[in-house]
Amino acid sequence: MNEMFLALVLACTPVKEIGCMQITDTRGPYATKRECVERTGEMIRDSLVLFRTQRPHIHTNFYNFKYRCAVQKLKGVSL
Repeated sequence: MNEMFLALVLACTPVKEIGCMQITDTRGPYATKRECVERTGEMIRDSLVLFRTQRPHIHTNFYNFKYRCAVQKLKGVSL
């Protein structure tokens, strides 16, 4: 059984109408935890750019980001 890592990011703001949102990775899973952590950093940076253009009324310093690299077990897959 092989393990891969899924990048998960949660962005939260104290603005009641928005609250928290999950940011979904479209590239993974990743073979190493390091690759996954690097990808979460990219996702956070890209999200900040998007938030600045899509939600300019909310200052980006109000966003609190949390990330996790979840282990996904793959059965019968050779890497």
